[in-house]
Amino acid sequence: MSAVLSERSRLVFEAIVKYKRLHDGNSPTLAELAVMINRKSKHAVYYHLLILKHAGYIRLSSSLR
Repeated sequence: MSAVLSERSRLVFEAIVKYKRLHDGNSPTLAELAVMINRKSKHAVYYHLLILKHAGYIRLSSSLR
């Protein structure tokens, strides 16, 4: 995890970490993440998930690939 993240990507990552802590390790849906970071578009969330994946911060499940 050495890549420098944009502010929005960092917010997505922090939202994922917070959600997983509150929900016994379960991951949020795209819709839940969109609400958490004040975005209307699930595609925008997916874009940041791809950035986080390529930077090594997260792994995506096969249903999102």
